[in-house]
Amino acid sequence: MKTNHFLKLPNRNLDFDTSSTFEQWSKTHQTHSAFIFDTKNVKVYYAQGNPTKVPFKEFGFT
Repeated sequence: MKTNHFLKLPNRNLDFDTSSTFEQWSKTHQTHSAFIFDTKNVKVYYAQGNPTKVPFKEFGFT
């Protein structure tokens, strides 16, 4: 699970300069998402949002 992962990037988000509230919102608003990689069955499970509250979507690769 990742939380506020965009704050950890080495370069400043350029959108911070175009919106007076976006930088503060980014620092105080918690975001969640999760990936599960099933390499044996070649599938990925992804949850956009808090994975304890939203369902995972399944993706397959060929």
